[in-house]
Amino acid sequence: MPALNGETSRPGEAAVKGTSKSGPGVHGISQEFDGVHATTNSPQNAAIAGYNLNAEGTGATLFAENRGRGPGVFVRTGIGAAVDARSEAYEAVHAETNSPNTAAIAAYNLNADSTGAALYADHRGVGPAGFFKGNVIVTGDVLLTGADLAENFSLAETETDEVVPGTVVVLDGIDRVRMSTSAYDSKVAGVVSGAGDYRPGVILDHRDQRAGRYPLALVGKVYCRVDASYAPVGVGDLLTTSDTPGHAMKALDPGRSFGAVIGKAMSALDRGIGLIPILVLLR
Repeated sequence: MPALNGETSRPGEAAVKGTSKSGPGVHGISQEFDGVHATTNSPQNAAIAGYNLNAEGTGATLFAENRGRGPGVFVRTGIGAAVDARSEAYEAVHAETNSPNTAAIAAYNLNADSTGAALYADHRGVGPAGFFKGNVIVTGDVLLTGADLAENFSLAETETDEVVPGTVVVLDGIDRVRMSTSAYDSKVAGVVSGAGDYRPGVILDHRDQRAGRYPLALVGKVYCRVDASYAPVGVGDLLTTSDTPGHAMKALDPGRSFGAVIGKAMSALDRGIGLIPILVLLR
């Protein structure tokens, strides 16, 4: 039997109410059953609701300690969230463990036909959705929605307003690039990532968040600014730098192309200047 049992049929009233100035409001102890057992049939209210109303308080709203081998808190639910945690100024969920081989947080989706994630994070600010300090082990595939492998480079301050995604850039020193300005430039470094429908899948060298650093597509698919006034561009054509600042063109001279190729065109451009998808292939 429960150590504490209360019933009421009057709406808005608690079945059991405990008030204390220094000790626990309600303290339930049982040798063979739940210390406190709470059940509700309400469609929107909790079976147990806990509130810490002290604005200066550091105590938890709900504290559970299990000195045996079972969980501190066990939650089973139907269609709602098993745990819904929200905080205005601290972690919504804080987990620690001293176990040598057990995770602080373990998430499992046991439905073999499910397409939902076992662990889902959504960050709508400017910070990362996840931060890991230490090694990360993945036994399955890593699925990235981006299209290219990019790396951050610094850009000359005088060009920060001129360079946009899709711009062709060349090396200009250690960890620094500038907009391309001449044809068949063997210092070509890549294309500024992020134009059109493609976004970088992986960005390397993200340690420095200073302004004036741009992700350059080094491998993969990226939209590139191309000038077809030198020659029409067809699918599969090799592209190199042109005399048009920040634009590529069709490579017509094999001798000058060596070391100056940006990649291959994946779409045609018959005339004029345009933005087309290319496969970055520096060589």
